[in-house]
Amino acid sequence: MSEYQSPGEHDAAAPLHLITILYRSSKSFPGFLDGIQAQDRTDWRLHVIDNGDPQSLAMAEARADPRISIIRNPANFGFARAANQGIRKALAEGAKTLLLMNNDVTMPPDLLSALGEAEKALPDAIMSPRLMYTDRPDVCGYSGGKFECGWIYQSVRYPYDPAATEPKQVEFAPGCCLLVPASVLDRIGFLDERFFVYWEDVDFCLRATAAGIPIYYLPKIGMLHKGSESTGGAFSPAYSKLYYVAYMQFLKKHFGFRHAVATTLRVSLREWQEGRYRNFWFLAGLMLKGLAR
Repeated sequence: MSEYQSPGEHDAAAPLHLITILYRSSKSFPGFLDGIQAQDRTDWRLHVIDNGDPQSLAMAEARADPRISIIRNPANFGFARAANQGIRKALAEGAKTLLLMNNDVTMPPDLLSALGEAEKALPDAIMSPRLMYTDRPDVCGYSGGKFECGWIYQSVRYPYDPAATEPKQVEFAPGCCLLVPASVLDRIGFLDERFFVYWEDVDFCLRATAAGIPIYYLPKIGMLHKGSESTGGAFSPAYSKLYYVAYMQFLKKHFGFRHAVATTLRVSLREWQEGRYRNFWFLAGLMLKGLAR
């Protein structure tokens, strides 16, 4: 539950536009819809982008809520491309603020109000709330983070400090709940659609930082996040296939082909030295695939 005060009445001409993507979402999506419709802030618009999930799509249609719009794709377009569809729809409707949200989250009823208050205090900034794990609500999955480029390039999550109360400027915020002012999109553009899924949020944060746009972690605003539901959970084979291919694409884009090759060799060698021979061939193959893209 947030500790920010409810902002009360909002400007009806500038509702908060939420964007969520359907793909293997049927387990969590009903709870997500319940959470949105139970918000104490009612001036929202939800843009649902269907990437081939007829069961979840039927759930959205059954709500018959005029604040919910639907874009149907003929196939799975991936996260970045689908999110950009929602962004374009929202901007065409005059959105001033957009909120990218995964639908495997559980939110308090004052989430949108709290984000509205944070936006007033930190205008033109990207921000993300505290994320706790759904199955371990006492464990924090995101409490701010930074980037490190040592043995390999990676995003590092800060340790969770339950005593923290003030917004903290950070280098990284996850795409599962990311508030983005329209003014930011005017400056740095949309998500890079070359990333099918994963690492597009890291790329977006890097571009924002390079443009001088601040990113904030909001410790007072909390929600629960299941994580990687559509790909079978973190570090499942399906998750790894998507994650490591995108990782190589990201490294090539920002650091060049040689850096990506060096990372491939380092990660593969680590697996071999630690006796994980099957994983060695698996990861090496994935990263080589990413290098070829």
